[in-house]
Order: sequence, then structure tokens, then C-alpha cells
Amino acid sequence: MFKRFLAVLVLLIPFPAVAQLAIPRVSPAASVTQTIGTTKITVDYHRPGVKGRIIWGGLVPYDQPWRMGANEATTISFSDPVKVNGNEVPAGKYSFFAIPGKAKWTLVINKDPNQGGASGYDQSKDALRVEVTPAKAEHTEWMRFTIEPTSPSAAVVRLNWEKIAIPINVEVDVAGIVWKNVDSTLASTYGGAASWALDRGERLEEGLAWTDQAIAASGENVLNLWTKARLLQKLGRSKEALPVMEKTLTLARGNVPADFLAILEGSHASIKADASGTAKKK
Repeated sequence: MFKRFLAVLVLLIPFPAVAQLAIPRVSPAASVTQTIGTTKITVDYHRPGVKGRIIWGGLVPYDQPWRMGANEATTISFSDPVKVNGNEVPAGKYSFFAIPGKAKWTLVINKDPNQGGASGYDQSKDALRVEVTPAKAEHTEWMRFTIEPTSPSAAVVRLNWEKIAIPINVEVDVAGIVWKNVDSTLASTYGGAASWALDRGERLEEGLAWTDQAIAASGENVLNLWTKARLLQKLGRSKEALPVMEKTLTLARGNVPADFLAILEGSHASIKADASGTAKKK
């Protein structure tokens, strides 16, 4: 009876929530980030120590994929498209492996960034493989990555551990990326201004010019052509608006929801009636 009472009492006593116990890892986590132009390059990894061990050909076997650190696979990310040793790599986050050799190393950028280590490595998901030559370097006890800018549009990502250094070159099309951002911002600004002019029924000639500038910046799309067609209609130029609206519908069919397509078809019917002089007078 007493034991049963004690068991019930234990269940009734409130206990604080169990907290997650933070325990340091043998190979601590690290991260290095460098901005080149407006592009961020980041390497996330864990830093093992040499600790008197034979590293190359020992702890890290030759001719086998290595996760470039400890614990989870190392990752490398690019906020914009880049060139790695002259090869195009899209923006994104990747796992970063190496296959060490006695004379040459193969560095691997793999499309799966969520890997526990080399055991899950899938070569079919490789985005890029490049061959590099290791260089002799001063002893580095704790493995480290650095990202060193070499110009306003380039950097070297370098691994140092034990007595070797492994470099990889990253180039960024800084001017191309910035101009693309400028064009995108201008297109959004001009497009928004043109839509406001249309909605207000004010400064319609300027709105038409802004629409043309938006189209020049970002190319023709359903929204900017639709805005242009309706501005031309409001300006009494429905015959000019008609082919613009027809192009809008061509781009829209199969690419927009049915309810939006119905709205566009309504605009087309209205412009067509105005252009032919059959619109009902209010």
C-alpha cells in the first residue's frame, strides 16, 4: 500500500522540463564567410585536431571521399552563381568533399548539403569535380578554412591542416550581378509606378513611358504587357492596345490560373470593342 502511495505521489510532484544538455564536441563547429562584391561565400565545417596522428594516408585515407572535416559533411554556399576553378556553379548550398591523393586531390561540390559524412556520399549528385595540387604549408594543428579575397571579384577558399594547404579559386561576375539587380529594381519601380498611374487614372502618358522602361529592364511578361494595354486603352489608343493585349493573352495561356485568365480575356474583349468602335457608350 505504501509503495503504491509513493508511486502516485511521485507522479503528482511537478518536475521542471528536462533541458537539453550542451556538451562540447571533440571537433568544434566553425564557419567562415566572405563577401565578394555582393555575393556571400560561406563554408560551415567542424575542426578536427592533428593530435600527433598521421593524417594523410592514415586518419584520412588516400583515394577515398573525405567530408573535409569531422562530424557532419562540410558545406559551401554561394548566394549568387559563381565560377569555381573556371567552372560555372549555380547559387546554392552544397556539401564539400575531397578525395585526397599523394600528388593530386579531387575536390567535389555535391548537390546534397544534408549529409552526415562520406558514407552517404552519392557521386551522381555531384555538381562539380575539380583537380587541385596540394601545397606544403606550416603546421596547422586544428583544421581550418579561410576565404581570402584576391581581387574585387575573386577569392581563394583554402583548407589548411597538418602541413598542407588545398586552394580553390572562386570568381564572381560582380558587374553582371549588380546590373541584374539594378534592372530588377528599376523594373519593379517603373512597373509599380505605372500600375499606380493606371489605378488612379492620372499621369497616364508618364505611366505608359514607365511601362516601356519596365519592359526594357526585365523583358515582356503578362503583367507589364497587360498594364501597357490598359494604359493605351485609357489614353484612347485602343487600336494600339489590341495587339499588346493579344500578346498578353498568348503569354498567359497555360501559364496563369483560370480565374486570372478570365480577367485578361475580359480586358481583351473590352479593348477589342473599343478598337472596333462597338463598345457600348455609358
